[in-house]
Amino acid sequence: MGSFYNVLIYRLPNKIPIGLSRSHCPKCKKQLTVLELIPVLSYIGLGRKCRTCKSPISIRYAVVELLTGIMFLLNYWMSGWTWELLLLCIVTSILLVIAFIDLDTMTIPNGLTLCILLTGAVNMVLIRQLSFKDGLIGLVVGAGLYGLIYVIGALVFRKEAMGIGDIKLLGALGFYAGASSALQIGFGAFYIAAAVLVVIMIRNKIKKKDQPLMLAFGPYICMAALVQLMILNNLK
Repeated sequence: MGSFYNVLIYRLPNKIPIGLSRSHCPKCKKQLTVLELIPVLSYIGLGRKCRTCKSPISIRYAVVELLTGIMFLLNYWMSGWTWELLLLCIVTSILLVIAFIDLDTMTIPNGLTLCILLTGAVNMVLIRQLSFKDGLIGLVVGAGLYGLIYVIGALVFRKEAMGIGDIKLLGALGFYAGASSALQIGFGAFYIAAAVLVVIMIRNKIKKKDQPLMLAFGPYICMAALVQLMILNNLK
């Protein structure tokens, strides 16, 4: 699954059809063999280079594959063999893909956000942990509150405090997990982003760099959501 998510992360932003062509080296376009597609092990076995053109392979491929395995194990540990496990694996997988796409492109595909909404609807039918009314309240709280932050940032600072895609994502997460979780995810994302900004500012000061600070906020929403959905919700 982690190997497939790497395909999504690369192809979705570049509008390359999924499933119509085999995976290939992005540099030399050589199709990869089955052995070259073994998660993590192929990355190590190939010496982190394409076997054909010797171009370096990004460590991100192995990281995504490892993170996927860790996420699935945590989801199973918290939920066991239940319908909740299936839905949780779907949502956390979507969040993983969103995080890396936003990191690369500063955009969040609407289709992935819609998938979270649809999973939330299925969650209401199968698990019934959340009613449709509570889901709508979560959507309004998640999208509305952080939409307000967007407006205030635009008026006061004359620049976006967060993107429209971030607001849609928080709304979808609110629909899936409820208003309380949406608030916790949003505030958690701000804390994580603030900590990263401080580190970057200190690094820039040490290296005497004067460059604008721009961060994709989506990855921090996803990080906070993964902690909330996989761990905190199950510890209550």
